[in-house]
Amino acid sequence: MRAWVDGPRRAEGSAPDWLREKARKWILPTYKVDGWGLSRLLGPPAIERLDEVRAPTLVIVGTEDADAIIAGCEATAAGIPDATLVRIDGSAHLPNLEAAEQFNNAVARFLSD
Repeated sequence: MRAWVDGPRRAEGSAPDWLREKARKWILPTYKVDGWGLSRLLGPPAIERLDEVRAPTLVIVGTEDADAIIAGCEATAAGIPDATLVRIDGSAHLPNLEAAEQFNNAVARFLSD
């Protein structure tokens, strides 16, 4: 819950209880699946092929997420032509739940453009 919900910059347990419980119900079962966490290496890596993306792309990241996640979102948005990056202040890894109104507004603005 610390990584997924609180984020590394906020105190442990700082996210609302409803969010912690919802995330717990969704996330814990994934750790029981055989092979979880194993990835297939792509060649060349996807990060090196972002300039091939032609679809309009919106990348949303919470400002309280882990540095590596934020950096990955920034690199993704920078690598995709004309991608839009939105940072949601005060949210960690689940901005669609934690800051639903800001998230939905960002998506609505993106879709209306």
